[in-house]
Amino acid sequence: MHHLTTSHCSVAQVELRTGLVYLVSAYFQYSDDIQPHIRHLERVLEALKGKPVIIAVDTNTHSSLWHSRDEQLRGRGRAAEERREALEAFIIAKGLIVNNSEGEPDTICSPNGASNIDATLSTRSVKIGDWRVHEDVSTSDHRLITFAVLGGGTRLGGGRSVDEEPARFRDRGVDWAAFRSDLSLRVGSISFQASAEKVCGAFSSAVVSVAIVSGAEKI
Repeated sequence: MHHLTTSHCSVAQVELRTGLVYLVSAYFQYSDDIQPHIRHLERVLEALKGKPVIIAVDTNTHSSLWHSRDEQLRGRGRAAEERREALEAFIIAKGLIVNNSEGEPDTICSPNGASNIDATLSTRSVKIGDWRVHEDVSTSDHRLITFAVLGGGTRLGGGRSVDEEPARFRDRGVDWAAFRSDLSLRVGSISFQASAEKVCGAFSSAVVSVAIVSGAEKI
């Protein structure tokens, strides 16, 4: 989903047996201010509001929310504390679930030591289980993380029932050039060989998502 993807964040739509799930892979670079990364993730969640979203993020931040050990939390300075506090506040404010399981190996192991900085987050509309960290599987310093999607997902076409009220927006302040460009690309990815219901649902979903990203205010 190119309109939500940046150099530090990739977003993909995946169809499972239970329906559509949206996968986000994010990298919060340690040398960067964390706030722009959080703001972009907030933008992604707003664009995918109400949909099942799974976020795999290299936070470059230690937190008890994803079971960083006490020694990893202490003595890192005020900047690290502010980074952790900002990310924790965002997770709590958005009602995200932290799926990391306690007792698993550290998520990163390098010549500089082991650490626990990778988090798997999800919205409440998708259920994750069997979260594991695998040692000696990957050549990367970040260890392989696997999990099972146990439930959730929306029907292709957005899952909106025919009697549900359509989304409504105020169009003041909309970037219409960006809207037209993004919508054209989104519509181009729709399979018009699908049923009329699915095509209409996909088109409606594209319009709503692009409207939000382009600055329209939802009523």
